[in-house]
Amino acid sequence: MTLAFNDAVIGSIKGRDDQAVMHYENYRYHEYAVLTPEHFLPLIYVLGAAKGEPAEIFNNHCELGAISMTGFVFGL
Repeated sequence: MTLAFNDAVIGSIKGRDDQAVMHYENYRYHEYAVLTPEHFLPLIYVLGAAKGEPAEIFNNHCELGAISMTGFVFGL
């Protein structure tokens, strides 16, 4: 479930659909992937700071099959 959520977020970020990421509660399985928002919300600030910059993934790993450690770099 959380892998599907992670894949959806990755697709939105790579496509720079920042609005979709801001409204992550619309993604399927969000209630399992984001139990409390304080670990997800910093991503929204980063998207604002990197507005218009292309995104690349530098780490796409899930611990225990459920805890995403996905990291992005912008503007390369």
